[in-house]
Amino acid sequence: MTETVLYRLKDLRHGNVISVSKSPFQIGRATTNDLSIPTNRYLSSCHCVFEFDQGRIYLRDTSSNGTLINRQKKLNKTDAAIELREGDIVHLVFRKDEPDANVIFQLEFSTLKRKVSSSFDETKENVDTSKLREEMEDVLTCVCCQDLLKNPICLEPCLHAFCSDCYSSWEKIQRTCPKCRAKVTNKKKNVMINSILDAFLKSNPDKSSTNDENETKTQIDETITTSTNESAVCRQCPSNQPNSNLFQCRRDQTHLLCQCCAQLMPNRQDDSTIQQSCEICHQHFCHLYFEKCQRVNCLGCLNQLKNLKFSPQHLANLVNENPVETQIVFNFLNTQRMNIDDFLRQCCQRLDRREFQNVHFPRNSPDVPSKKIVCYRCGLTIFKDLAFQFRLSMRLNDIHPSVLRHRENCYYGKECRTQFTKPGHAQKLNHACQQSRFD
Repeated sequence: MTETVLYRLKDLRHGNVISVSKSPFQIGRATTNDLSIPTNRYLSSCHCVFEFDQGRIYLRDTSSNGTLINRQKKLNKTDAAIELREGDIVHLVFRKDEPDANVIFQLEFSTLKRKVSSSFDETKENVDTSKLREEMEDVLTCVCCQDLLKNPICLEPCLHAFCSDCYSSWEKIQRTCPKCRAKVTNKKKNVMINSILDAFLKSNPDKSSTNDENETKTQIDETITTSTNESAVCRQCPSNQPNSNLFQCRRDQTHLLCQCCAQLMPNRQDDSTIQQSCEICHQHFCHLYFEKCQRVNCLGCLNQLKNLKFSPQHLANLVNENPVETQIVFNFLNTQRMNIDDFLRQCCQRLDRREFQNVHFPRNSPDVPSKKIVCYRCGLTIFKDLAFQFRLSMRLNDIHPSVLRHRENCYYGKECRTQFTKPGHAQKLNHACQQSRFD
């Protein structure tokens, strides 16, 4: 049975997110803690304890050196437990001379859970109902029409929710999420959101929609069409580069829409030397064609697999979303003085030599896998798969810290779901293995 996540601790140094579903939750150097960090000599055996009580989170220090809250207040073991707020930053170790030794966590709540549960908090005598209403309304607002959700649907795999009519209008232009631009594989009704929305409307009847739904849908269609016409402009149409020696679109030129920046580019896929789409998902991207995508902070939405650049936030749990196995690989890279680009290139070399396999590429394909043109999302999926195979191939002596070398294999191996939610389970058992429970 899946346990309820009470809160999350984000590791600000490594980017890992730890979901906490028990109270108390102990962190320290000893392996008996719920989260053990055995290699940090500045941590105490049991450094601190997080406690959850009626929706509130308290921190109690049990260390020799103390715990720093928001770099302002130092909590010692002789002090009473202190209540934490969302966003508070907790330094278990803070050393200016050795920043690599710092242990830093930031407290995060589940937004929907926090806002819904706060309405049932009977311990508060003076509840600000107007503020609670505003927060609930914000959660239940569609980002497309900026109104309360109507007949909401949930997109997969990103799970963002929108009005059914809003997304239908957007879907006519492109099959992506209007909020995060992820490729949509399915859409369906979300029972939980519908139930919460019904409860909110019953307690706030003045928020029930009185507008005609057809009129609203027409306004949404017009807004999306106008926005698309204004933002999606082809840079190679004659009106935008008159008298240019560069390629110019013909009068009957068809165009492609970049799935990253939503800008138009001429359809030149009949030229085999021009790359405009991913060889796996076949979606269109403009990075290689224009040599730079228009979206701010785009690291390269389309490139050869070996040349892709990834954001650190997407590499936080690179090895099968498991923070412990990921840290083992990163520790090895540090000992070899390899950065993430070096690691990607090494994985690609082993893929080219067929030491690693990837289901996305045909085994008998004459093409060199590392030179395949892939989009950022598909490339990240492949990189994660290669990183897991790299972890499988590591020798025992290459695993640091050494206490992680002789762990028993988890029955469910890489398919284990508990490894994502229970740090203690991820540390106790090895998940760099295949599932054997049903073999």
